[in-house]
Amino acid sequence: CGLDQKQVELAAEKIAVHEGADGTALFHALRVEFTSLYVNKPKPKVSPYASIWWAEDNELHPVLFVNARAMAIERYLRQFGLGQAEGKNDPLDSISTMFEFLQYCSLVIAGTLKPVNDVPITPTSYQDFIDEYLVDWVTRFADATIESTEDSFYAGMALLLKAFMR
Repeated sequence: CGLDQKQVELAAEKIAVHEGADGTALFHALRVEFTSLYVNKPKPKVSPYASIWWAEDNELHPVLFVNARAMAIERYLRQFGLGQAEGKNDPLDSISTMFEFLQYCSLVIAGTLKPVNDVPITPTSYQDFIDEYLVDWVTRFADATIESTEDSFYAGMALLLKAFMR
């Protein structure tokens, strides 16, 4: 991927601030910060959903699940036999789900995981997903996280995300 070494080192420094911390206390602090950043109602500081960024870019009322962007991402995943897990109600356009898909693609391409329903995944599938569904908003998501967070862990992770997307 050719990550920028200086950006990776800066990210590592930010994340390393927590080295030696009590695991339980750190987990609680990170969970509180995660909720503050990405979950707060009625609107999080930083939306983790591609469809919300897309709607705002297109001056539309942002609605989860039912806008054109969310449905396009769902269709893309379904062509590979993937979709909403039974009993789950999380939007498929969350940054975490989208990167899970990239992880899945990487494992299938590397030959360490059999593709669902034998639907092939290629390096092109992987790159097409990035180009079509991530490039337009993920760097702004990372910038917003850096600007909004009060914890160096999330700032460091956002820097890594930016390094990945460059």
